[in-house]
Amino acid sequence: VKRYLQESHPSVVWAASYAIARTRAPGGVRELIDLEASPSLRARQNPNRAADIPAPYTDELSGNQRTRAEIARGLAKSAAGDSLGVRAFSVLARLVGDVDPHVRINAVRSLGTYGAQAKASLIYATRDYDPNVRIAAAQSFGTVLSKDANDFPALWAADSSIVYRSSLLASAARAGLRPPELRQWASSPDWRLRAAVASATGDSLDRAF
Repeated sequence: VKRYLQESHPSVVWAASYAIARTRAPGGVRELIDLEASPSLRARQNPNRAADIPAPYTDELSGNQRTRAEIARGLAKSAAGDSLGVRAFSVLARLVGDVDPHVRINAVRSLGTYGAQAKASLIYATRDYDPNVRIAAAQSFGTVLSKDANDFPALWAADSSIVYRSSLLASAARAGLRPPELRQWASSPDWRLRAAVASATGDSLDRAF
């Protein structure tokens, strides 16, 4: 698979990066890091067309965007380990500002596997213009926040949607936090808010409010 990363055709490079990233194989991390740094992949980003990606990945723009998305997916800490973790994290911190939202979403999800060091990048992602990126960030805070964290009010204010806030509550519960919003939602007349609390606290080791 790795030799196909050297191909010039965007669809071939994408397919090779997908094959490596889908399993988050440690053996392919170095190749994904090197691929992200290649001029051919990084030079052809067009923010005016980022939301208009044609299929089937045959042109340079769409193929490169999807390849960067696979790179972001394949650089989770479980794959990078300690030996390549620093380099992988640096790539992800860059990809969280990519022009394409699919790349940013995958970068955010992988960053969440790095624990507390990903906190600044995830906070940055909560201010993203794309709601799906903000939701991905909210879902990724579970291993990033600490029990003595005081960032929750600002994170809560970043997006008022139920999906974002319920994801953030679930992450807070996994981190051992009990923000007052948990109790407020638990007693809400809106069944969606109560259901979100049940889901969030059911995901936690400590269910007491």
